[in-house]
Amino acid sequence: MTMQLNREAATGSPLSVAHVTESLGGGVVTSLARLTLRQVEQQMRVTLYFTRRDDTPATAELAGIFGTGVTLVEAPAGDTSMLAHAIWIMSKVRGEIATSADIIHFHSSVGGAFGRLALTGRRRKPASFYSPHGFSFLRTDYSPPVRQVYRVIESVLGRHGPSQLVLVSPSEAEVATRVLKMAHCFVVSNGVALDALPHREQRPADGLPIVAMVGRIAYQKAPWKFAEVARHFRGRARFLWIGDGETDEFAADLDDAGVEKTGWLSYPAAMAQLARIDILLFLTLWEGMPLAVMEAQSMGIPVVASNIVGNVDIVDDERTGFLVESVREAIDSVERLLSEEGLAERFSAEALAVRESRWSDVHLGVESAELYSGTLPAYTPSVRAARRAIIST
Repeated sequence: MTMQLNREAATGSPLSVAHVTESLGGGVVTSLARLTLRQVEQQMRVTLYFTRRDDTPATAELAGIFGTGVTLVEAPAGDTSMLAHAIWIMSKVRGEIATSADIIHFHSSVGGAFGRLALTGRRRKPASFYSPHGFSFLRTDYSPPVRQVYRVIESVLGRHGPSQLVLVSPSEAEVATRVLKMAHCFVVSNGVALDALPHREQRPADGLPIVAMVGRIAYQKAPWKFAEVARHFRGRARFLWIGDGETDEFAADLDDAGVEKTGWLSYPAAMAQLARIDILLFLTLWEGMPLAVMEAQSMGIPVVASNIVGNVDIVDDERTGFLVESVREAIDSVERLLSEEGLAERFSAEALAVRESRWSDVHLGVESAELYSGTLPAYTPSVRAARRAIIST
């Protein structure tokens, strides 16, 4: 299914859009792949400029993920420091991108900060937009002073910089308006390719239920919390981590709790693993709008997730899953899903009933075209049920 934007200027040349990021890994890869594919369907000419990090897919895999409609421009191999990445991004933005693109869309905090700085002071510059995909000042692995620095940077560049702020979830927009006090911002929510998701598999009658997490084994994903829940249910359920990571300490903790790990998988292989599970346990510490949760809900998989920005936009508490504040609440929620007759089936049915309207990526091309043309309405702040998850930042 493809939505098409009716453009009066159809006889003009295709809109040239340059996406710029220094964080092409994890969910950002999938998020940008879905966005750019839908933009290509809208006849935009799309280029992605990126720097490589340790979980960036190989070049050949990236080409397959983004397809032939997106031109990929990678920073030269060599120095992988933030400074080197910043210099490359600023050079590209001030040079070929500023002179050739109609639109520049920055992604991630570092790429967004240096990219916007590169445009500052230029008399002629393309229209520009910035999506943090999770604000850096929400990261609890940073000290309070460092988080405050990131908050100030976001506030100053948001109010006085050259770019419009575009968020991937309503709760992230709530942070922008209530915490950063932004006068206005826009929301183009993440979405998933529903037709690319496999059908959920039925568990064998004699098999243990499977509780899983999808993502990188890293501090953000709170693997120690997942391990604690796994210890509680040892022998009653299989616990599976779909993904891998570089931190030996976290990996050892998961091993000790009896958690199985798949290692890095291609997207289709990861989705095939996800289709076999009974519960997604997603106790992350900060997010923008996590695709793994959207994918699980789109398959009808009940989710137990931390009550934080992003998660609150996907999981309807006690209707399609549970939003929890602690490991104890997570254990109680998993217990209910495993033992309360009919509960998991009801949550699954509720999630499947809204999959097309809530989580499809079909809107991305049209809404981003409206964003770039200035016709997308700005986000209107609202009183949210999960407001504590937002204000506590």
